Amino acid sequence: MILLMGNCGAFRVAPALRQLTGAEVKVLGWTQVDAALRLDPALVYVDLFGFDVIAPICVAAIAGRPIPRFDLDPLRAVVAALSETPVVYRGVRRPSAGAFGLLGGDAEIDAAFDELASVIRAHRVLDVQGLWARHGIPMDDVLGGLGHGEALGAGAGKEAGPNAVAEAVFHEAQWVASLWAARALPPIECVVVDLDLLIRGDLLADDFHARNPAWLPPDRAPAATVLEAWWSMERGLHEALRIVARRGVALALTTRNDRDATQRRFQKRAPVADGDPGPFAWMYEGIPEQVRSSIFSAHPALVDGLALDVADFAALEADPRRPASEACRRVAERLGLELHALAFLGATEADREEVRANAPEITVPEGPAHRYREFLLHGPRLVRWESPAPRPASIAGSPPAVAPAGSGDAAERVEAFLRGLNIVVDVRAATPAEYPRVEELLVLCTEMNLTGDRPELDTLDAIYVGRCRASTSDYGIVAAGLVKDGRLVNWVCSCQVLPYRVAGTLLHLTLQTTPGMETEFVDVGSNAAALDVIREARSGCARWVSVGACA
Repeated sequence: MILLMGNCGAFRVAPALRQLTGAEVKVLGWTQVDAALRLDPALVYVDLFGFDVIAPICVAAIAGRPIPRFDLDPLRAVVAALSETPVVYRGVRRPSAGAFGLLGGDAEIDAAFDELASVIRAHRVLDVQGLWARHGIPMDDVLGGLGHGEALGAGAGKEAGPNAVAEAVFHEAQWVASLWAARALPPIECVVVDLDLLIRGDLLADDFHARNPAWLPPDRAPAATVLEAWWSMERGLHEALRIVARRGVALALTTRNDRDATQRRFQKRAPVADGDPGPFAWMYEGIPEQVRSSIFSAHPALVDGLALDVADFAALEADPRRPASEACRRVAERLGLELHALAFLGATEADREEVRANAPEITVPEGPAHRYREFLLHGPRLVRWESPAPRPASIAGSPPAVAPAGSGDAAERVEAFLRGLNIVVDVRAATPAEYPRVEELLVLCTEMNLTGDRPELDTLDAIYVGRCRASTSDYGIVAAGLVKDGRLVNWVCSCQVLPYRVAGTLLHLTLQTTPGMETEFVDVGSNAAALDVIREARSGCARWVSVGACA
């Protein structure tokens, strides 16, 4: 049971909390301590600072009278009585500066709120005002205002969340639900992260920089000081993963690149002489080169402490042929965990669906990927009631992965899942209208790229495109083959369809278009996965793929 105690906001949070947890939720007044102790709840969420406490301060401020002092003894008595219960207090909601239209007196108002906050300072407190601010909901948009405020959402009548729960109330309930889960449910002990599209390269999917108060829009020059410029960078997902690790949650990587190449390339290094910031260049976009150099020279510890690299992860699974569910199983085996102790952050919906279907015990948050930061910081079973010591990362000395028990059955489940997707592919000559898509694939596909060549299209003898559709989506053109003098000078494929394991089939069909056509593999540093696709192509079409028109 979850017990909410308070005269104002508690009843608004209750419906969303029931929806999120499925638990029984009861509401009492903040003075009903005896009843609360008899109920023996799994979590108590208490708001001591209702309108009866806040109103006298606000009224005095508006009237220009001296700020009264509330008798704190009743509040302290409630805190003392609940000291042996699993209690979290709702933080004081303060008025913004100048909220009462006054030129002076702010210090006296601040002192009154500081005195109230001192009652719960040594206890667990949910900073609900800060929570709203992180979601872009200012105090001006809450009912009551004047530092009290029960949020209705960002703007009159705006609602979000299940059951049309007001946006801010939903965010508050979500955080309380995570605290309840920390008490009632087994914790997530490892977060498995897709390296290739989430935390490496310029495809980082995170909008935290746009919600950061220090963020600078594209049409404004970065601030002059180094640290202010630093805070304008896209860095939210790396930061959230570090916070999760400090809670004692292990981090693990999956990648479709070669293991040795990943360990060699996914590392922090100092910038080179021309001002290149190293392998994390995407985190520095929008900052002038001279400021980038200043960051490295003036604040090396700040740089080192932010961006993740391979040494921050306890396990690494690198195999272009292995579906995400199998990679997660191998991570669990290596770390000695049950599958229900894992969460998987996948870059594509195909990866997420594959894990949900073939490893349903694993927690897979909903996409799109920019939601992952909130999941990591406030998600159920990732919030800790206690504060355990962080797990050390151990990739460097970890033993080779071993196949988990029942891996044969797992392979059968994966194939059954793929067959159920009704995957259809075809390969045909490209039309001029499709050339822009071919050019796009040549630029974007750095992993499934046989040679790295990007010749002018009008110099080629033939251009072939591969298409793919499944019951989940029509992916359109996902592969392109370039032919010159009877040779396949390059072939590329989008990572979007890699979870369906169709790349080998598409390459096989491309090679069949010209009798005796040859190809080769050229290591360009990021395309180790393409070597395995060549091996797959020699085996013909995959059993779960049908060849037919994908118009």
